[in-house]
Amino acid sequence: MKKQTMYLLFVFVFGLSGCNTAKGYYPSLEEALSVYSDGEESLLYQNDKNQTAVFQYKNNVVMCFYEMENGTYKFEEGNGETSFYINRADPFNYHYFTHPETNQLYFFGTVQKLKNAEKITVTYSYTYENEQVSEQKEENINEHNIFVIPLNRELTEIKNISYKLYDTNGEMIKEIERK
Repeated sequence: MKKQTMYLLFVFVFGLSGCNTAKGYYPSLEEALSVYSDGEESLLYQNDKNQTAVFQYKNNVVMCFYEMENGTYKFEEGNGETSFYINRADPFNYHYFTHPETNQLYFFGTVQKLKNAEKITVTYSYTYENEQVSEQKEENINEHNIFVIPLNRELTEIKNISYKLYDTNGEMIKEIERK
């Protein structure tokens, strides 16, 4: 009797886990992302709070939105993800991503060849109610040389944006300015 109960419990739990997979939910984000590239991608950044991830597929860095349900993950290709091609000649590659559910704007990218880069600062200005406003955001660069920074304004409004990279000693090692 005890074995039968344990067997039924096992079948029930196994059946429930299969329900999520049937709806496109997987036990890990890596498995969910494999629908994009048949398992050839590398997960570089994951933020369960914002349900955003950055992964690399061949020479492309992709930022995407994913869904979470009961500790399982779902990724649907074509649901707002954006990517850029890694230019190996440029030590700093970046792009912008708008979260499809929250409309939060993110600035994300990768730092190459600058192995001692630890932090990035983004300074940008925009006009709000006929006044010039300037904002600065700072973020650490993770172990995969990826950074993700939430921005406050739509990029169509932003003017004079600059990016500064800092090393582990706090010294600026690279600056890029766009007007």
